Amino acid sequence: MLTGNLNTDNVEVSALTAPSKPLTGKLQAQTSLRADFREIGQLADVLTTQTKFTVRDALVQGIDLQKAVQSAGMSRGGITQLDTLAGQVATQGKAVQLTNLVATSGALSANGNVSISPAKALSGRVVVDLSRQSGAIGVPLAVSGTVDEPSVMLTRGAMVGAALGTLVAPGAGTAAGVTAGDKIGESLKGLFGGGK
Repeated sequence: MLTGNLNTDNVEVSALTAPSKPLTGKLQAQTSLRADFREIGQLADVLTTQTKFTVRDALVQGIDLQKAVQSAGMSRGGITQLDTLAGQVATQGKAVQLTNLVATSGALSANGNVSISPAKALSGRVVVDLSRQSGAIGVPLAVSGTVDEPSVMLTRGAMVGAALGTLVAPGAGTAAGVTAGDKIGESLKGLFGGGK
């Protein structure tokens, strides 16, 4: 059995994800780890960790959250610069769960949960707020793609709401329609067996 606790202070996070560098910034984290194994070769498959982290001056590669919200998820690629990205990470073998994510940068804030499969496939959801002047408050985005090529787009319910908001009241009504449409979509998805 292996157990332990690690503290990470002011480490460049991209050094931990090399050669892929989906995120850069200065990492502060507290990690607890545990593994039960018979042979050292099993360690990577059985290791479980729990980490609480904050990344300062973070740069997320492959996604521009502001453009994704403004273009209803039609924007691909880009970068998102953040003052801070914080949350919790749980790993079991090569599977990763990022929960309670909170990102802030000037007029942009976001929160959500994202899973990373052993094959590095992403799935999850984030809710993005831009400045109140833009009217984009509480815009839900589905996260997909891979760690190296992430993708975000409006959730299905939000797409319906955005269309309704645009028809009823262009501009500020669109954000309200997105939020209302997403709530309607979430309540109806069980009836039709829909996903995100």
